[in-house]
Amino acid sequence: MSERLDLTGLLASPGGAREPAAPRAAGPRRVFPDDPLPLAWLDAADLDLAFVVARLIVRPLPFDAVSTRIRLDRGALRLDPLSASVAASRVDGALRLDARRSPPALALALRAPDLDLGRLLQESGAAGLFEGKARLRAELRGSGRSIAALMAGLDGEILLRADRGRLNTQAFHAAVGGAVPGTLFPRERGWTAVNCAASSIAVAKGRASSRATVIDTEHAIVAVRGGVDLARETLRLTVAPRPRTATPNPAVPVYVRGTLADPELRPEAGAALEKLGGLAAFALFPPAALAGLGELGGGGMDCVETAATRRLPGAGSASPGKAVRAPKEGAEGVVRGMRGGGRNRPAPGTRK
Repeated sequence: MSERLDLTGLLASPGGAREPAAPRAAGPRRVFPDDPLPLAWLDAADLDLAFVVARLIVRPLPFDAVSTRIRLDRGALRLDPLSASVAASRVDGALRLDARRSPPALALALRAPDLDLGRLLQESGAAGLFEGKARLRAELRGSGRSIAALMAGLDGEILLRADRGRLNTQAFHAAVGGAVPGTLFPRERGWTAVNCAASSIAVAKGRASSRATVIDTEHAIVAVRGGVDLARETLRLTVAPRPRTATPNPAVPVYVRGTLADPELRPEAGAALEKLGGLAAFALFPPAALAGLGELGGGGMDCVETAATRRLPGAGSASPGKAVRAPKEGAEGVVRGMRGGGRNRPAPGTRK
């Protein structure tokens, strides 16, 4: 077993020379680099070996306790099974990169049953913003000669569920420049308790869309709709809170626009939640969008049940007397199945 391996130089410039980046038209700052991926080394040899290293240095985050089987066959790389520690959290999965295809094809599967989300944010540069753990599953695939090209045609899904965390309220408002109203996270509190969170994100042809995203805090239930165009790196999200208790402050939606490099948060005070049909309507997530979240295991099911049954605690709906209810068999049946009391669901990857 190796103690330490630094791959930053190899991945940045294989053979000591970086391939020239394709010229990019002048425009907004971008997050995903358009430099050609350094794949020439994949044709250097064929191999099949067990690989174990205590610390692997790559950007943007290092990996600890890395263990995998590496198979390289005429330009096709496969790491399966793959296990590592990221932010002191175990991550399992598999990676396939086929440079024989034109453009090269990538497939990545990850599962983190006990991800320290707070530490991950801290090591990514958002220190002190959040404390808590989550369960994560991601399956992504795409093709392209650069990170930007891969993201522009990405397909797959990302599922995340968490319970019992807390958000540093002051750090949050500082990070967003004070653009978010206090109905989301009151400014006067140092920390805001997060009871649970659940998010199901579908990725299709470079567009990541929130199928269902709910965050339950001590002050409000927050629903998120919209998505991200990964090709253009543009944001189009709507964040809508519903206070848990009666409050003189209106429930103000927040529109997230701009780009990944320069996001813009704009509260719509003049278009309070009634304009969205009330949170009960805004959070009308179809049962099919929630089904995968139950497969993550562990706690945090309260947010899934809230999204499925629309049983939202707190003050009345923004549209009094017009409660929106999910079809009982669809929504409540999904929740029963997640909790183990419903019909058996097929294992992932199988057909009925």
